[in-house]
Amino acid sequence: VEYGDISQVNRHLEEIRGVTREDIMRVANEYLSDERVLRVRVERNILGAAGNLLGFNKEEDAPITAERETESPPPGRGGLVRDAEFPKEPPFEEIKAAKLTPNYSSKVLENGLKVLVVPNHEVSFVTVQLGLLSGAWTEEKTGSASMAMQMLTKGTGKYSEGELAEELETYAIGLSGSGGMDTSTVYMSCLTEHLGQAMGLLGEVVLSPSFPEEEFEKLRKQELTSLEVRTARAEYQADKELRKRLYGEHAYSRTATGEIEDVEALSVEDAKSWWRRFSRPDTTVLIFAGDIEKERAFELAKETFGAWKAVGEKPKKELARLSQPAESHIYLVDRPGSIQSQIRAGQLGITRHDEGYFTSRVVSSYFGRAFNSRLNESIRVAKGLTYGVSGGYTAKRFAGEITVGTFSKHETTAEAVRAVIEEIERLKNEGPSEEELKSSQSYILGSFVREREMPQQIASDLWLIESQQLGEDYLERLLAGIAETEREDCERLVTGTIKPANLVIVVVGEARKLKEPLEAIAPVTVVKAKKKG
Repeated sequence: VEYGDISQVNRHLEEIRGVTREDIMRVANEYLSDERVLRVRVERNILGAAGNLLGFNKEEDAPITAERETESPPPGRGGLVRDAEFPKEPPFEEIKAAKLTPNYSSKVLENGLKVLVVPNHEVSFVTVQLGLLSGAWTEEKTGSASMAMQMLTKGTGKYSEGELAEELETYAIGLSGSGGMDTSTVYMSCLTEHLGQAMGLLGEVVLSPSFPEEEFEKLRKQELTSLEVRTARAEYQADKELRKRLYGEHAYSRTATGEIEDVEALSVEDAKSWWRRFSRPDTTVLIFAGDIEKERAFELAKETFGAWKAVGEKPKKELARLSQPAESHIYLVDRPGSIQSQIRAGQLGITRHDEGYFTSRVVSSYFGRAFNSRLNESIRVAKGLTYGVSGGYTAKRFAGEITVGTFSKHETTAEAVRAVIEEIERLKNEGPSEEELKSSQSYILGSFVREREMPQQIASDLWLIESQQLGEDYLERLLAGIAETEREDCERLVTGTIKPANLVIVVVGEARKLKEPLEAIAPVTVVKAKKKG
């Protein structure tokens, strides 16, 4: 439509290759001139949208008296009259669960590899996800699973890293590996016409990775650079300290990538050893999604992975036991020079196998996940202590948590911490209103089907069901459970799980300013952030 010539797509690459240095300089001199510069100046507007409506766009113009503040215009547009039959409050449709039964086929190969196929022929595109039930929780050495999964595309018995990259680019194939805490995945995508070539490359990286040491060192440097940036952020420090205090010796106390010192301590043999031990067909699921028939998918799966054999018994790993803290405690991570604080509060929660999990989705919505949630209305809107706050239940494979996260100026940090605790206590003591309940159910159920229009989204659901052993009817039970949730269910859940007197509270900020006001809330331990070197 833009070019008026569909065949232009066939000439595009050649035109790009034909561009010379002189062409670039000519265009730059013509278009990147001072006459064409657009400069935008953003000044502080402490009144937000209200200030814009009143014509104030500078701090010195802001109204400073109560009289001037009353000049705000009424809400809505002038001259409009509400229809007499139009309801004053938005009506709710009847809360009911959609019948969502994914269209997919399943087969288990002789070697134990489970194959799932989600067909959809709207687009000539196919994705293939090879999911391992082993993640970073299985590690002996932190970070080895994540590094192993990323190393799969860094060289194989047949291809060097460069040769593999060129082959992938030639056929427009996406291929990558990633290791999470609960599971690990190799993900491939391609046009339907290149599926045979793509499956051959997928089989190559899974069955014949070479783990070249020089590529490992490149990857290690990339990971260290990324960690240097992330670990300097207050948000990262807050999340890290909360994990540590909630989970202790459990694997969930760390991330899948590990910290800087973990990555520095890894060797290519650690990654290779993890892959040899935990990559096996009988703990793996292969999921096709997109423009493919089940017969073709099963044929490709057998052709590519049929000879893959599991060696020995399935490896086992014991995880550390978890326990709630005896009393609420504040861990103050010292960050000298900062002007605002990151705040986290939490305790252990539930998994998807808990009978209250479906109810927890509703509770999380009205407590802290929706924009009109209690946390947002109280801490952001009513008290003006932050620009953002969220909280609720999070379920993982082996454990769960209930957390709240926000930030505030140093001067109001203690007040913000109190407000978080008050809302947690209110959650325990005050059940949802009818509007909170219906609004949460309506949003969750209404958005659920919309977020599953693509076959890849259905494949993601199937992998969750398989990896956490939730049962084939999990989605139907989930939707029905949310639709049938009553006020009493919410009260029963929070009574059994919310313990306001046993919170782990983390604050990242300048300790010399924050320690004293925080001590009025709960005992405080000052934590000195580690400095590299």
